[in-house]
Amino acid sequence: MTGWLKLAIIGVVLAGGIGAALFAIPQRGVPVDVAAARTGDMRTYVEERAKTRVPEVYRVSMPLDGRVLPITLKEGDRVAKGDVVAQLDPVDLDRTVSQETIRVKGFDRMIETLLNSIKSSEQQLLARQAKLNFATEERQRITKLFERDAAPEADKSEAELLEIESRADLRKDELTHLNYKIALGLTQLFRQDQVETQTASQRDRNRASIKSPVDGVVLEKNVSNERVLPSGEILMEIGRPEELEVEAEILAQDAVTIKPDFPVDIEGAAIGNEPIPGKVTRVFPRGFTKVSSLGVEQQRVKVIVGIEPEGLKQLEANGRKLGIDYRVRVKIYTNHKPGALTIPRAAIFRSAAGSWQVMAVRNDVARIVDVQIGLSNDFEVEVTEGLEQDDLVILAPDSSLADGQRVQPNVVGQ
Repeated sequence: MTGWLKLAIIGVVLAGGIGAALFAIPQRGVPVDVAAARTGDMRTYVEERAKTRVPEVYRVSMPLDGRVLPITLKEGDRVAKGDVVAQLDPVDLDRTVSQETIRVKGFDRMIETLLNSIKSSEQQLLARQAKLNFATEERQRITKLFERDAAPEADKSEAELLEIESRADLRKDELTHLNYKIALGLTQLFRQDQVETQTASQRDRNRASIKSPVDGVVLEKNVSNERVLPSGEILMEIGRPEELEVEAEILAQDAVTIKPDFPVDIEGAAIGNEPIPGKVTRVFPRGFTKVSSLGVEQQRVKVIVGIEPEGLKQLEANGRKLGIDYRVRVKIYTNHKPGALTIPRAAIFRSAAGSWQVMAVRNDVARIVDVQIGLSNDFEVEVTEGLEQDDLVILAPDSSLADGQRVQPNVVGQ
């Protein structure tokens, strides 16, 4: 046997031995992350960014055109209802009130004079009537004497003239009396108008001291120095921080599942490490369109969340104090099911037919299992059929992983 042939035979024998040895070593599975199906409370929720607010912001404005004096209040200062928070320069207003008051007093003097004139004219009318009565009786007496030729015609003419003059004087005094009454009526009307003008001037003067409508805190001050401003100009805003609540803009498809009194967790950097409790107090009946940061139009609905008293106590205990328009996050719980079998949401996927499936690990072998899904949230889902307690499921299985392939499970989340 040649040397080359011997070397070939030895090589074949060595190769066969090495292959047999490799075949005898057990194959290792593909490393995968798995989680166990667990039974516990399952809660669904809607999570969204939100901000703190107060139900009502009271805007203190200029009551009329004028010069406002410097405002010394600062943002954060507490005020009581009725406190003077701003003051208009009262000089011009005082002058106007004084002028209107003088005019009213002038009308009062005119009315007093007219009343005295009316009383005097009434007395004058009585005298004129008495004089007319006397002249009439005298004419009648002289006329009878004249008819019996007992009095001359001159006396008769004189008596008739006296009666005519007396009647004319009475009519004149009656007209004067009537004029006094008309003048009194008109003066009283003018006085009433002047009183209303005086009242309006006094009201404007009283409004020069601008008062707080509520007990609260100055949220924002728009004017500090002395300035001439028109009526309606906003001077400051006052709110009640003790009525602090949270406003969230929820997607319409999520808002339809939210009702008043649903529990809420309020969290975020302003809250601290532990969320504080709240509850839904109001869901607005009308939605609105909002463009997202990605330029997508979304239909949203405002939802108001009240902060529970224990939540405020928790903040105070942690040395935190929320203000208005602080950014937070809300987690509104819409459903709760105790004793639900749950797995991580990353474990489920759709089959080609559209049904839900998972890859379960059975004896270190990956098996595709059809499952039925119940409640779900961003992190976990409820499995109603297909799995049992402690079954292992592969998290985010790779597309190259096949049914029946051996795996090496690494349990996470324990």
